[in-house]
Amino acid sequence: MNTWIVKLRPEDLDCLGPLRTLPEIWLASSAEALWLKCHAEKKPAFAIRKLPAVRSWRLLGELLFEEGRETPSARLPQLDWKPIASQIKIQMPTAAMPAHLDREQQKFDFALLRSQKEQPLAAVLCDLNTWEKHRAESSTARLARLQVAISSRSEALLIGTPLPSIEGMTYWQQGNLLFPAGFELEIPAMGELIARKFDPLSDHFLLFAEDGHFEKVNKRDFIPAQLLPISREFKH
Repeated sequence: MNTWIVKLRPEDLDCLGPLRTLPEIWLASSAEALWLKCHAEKKPAFAIRKLPAVRSWRLLGELLFEEGRETPSARLPQLDWKPIASQIKIQMPTAAMPAHLDREQQKFDFALLRSQKEQPLAAVLCDLNTWEKHRAESSTARLARLQVAISSRSEALLIGTPLPSIEGMTYWQQGNLLFPAGFELEIPAMGELIARKFDPLSDHFLLFAEDGHFEKVNKRDFIPAQLLPISREFKH
């Protein structure tokens, strides 16, 4: 197993967020650079290789070797290494729900009807304070199967199973369509046509209200529920 060192500019800190969930990655800083350390047999993970690195080396002892070179090109400075997850606080992104409400909200000529069918619940929409309180009181294991998107209206949309027992609006799922619990389309077979028309790339959830309006929520706006709210501050 080889140890790899990657040197980056301080302004590239924002690029490191996706690495937070990768195992055994350490981060350090010096006056002029950020430094990553990881272990890999042949090459670092692709997510590391695609970073805007200044330089990268293989580490032997305290000596730095460029890939394919048998002689060292530099010596690793003394650095205070810490796990990357403790150095970068991840910010929950703001979902597209509020930002595109006016142009993304749609109303059909047919309605949602109350249904006698019981459907398994797949999502819950609650206010942000309720969600933050629940997350603070929940174990990582209980949050591990949930994804969350936060809107600028201070709402949290949670998706996953099992859903937490939390006050809010619950939904069941038909493909990428999310319907309020106890409601269904007047013509159930229209669900597939609606999805093809309004979400042809299958990269959004369509979140329905009881009156037939819906909002498009980009799937990229969801993050693992156990992640903390963001701060871009780097801990030296």
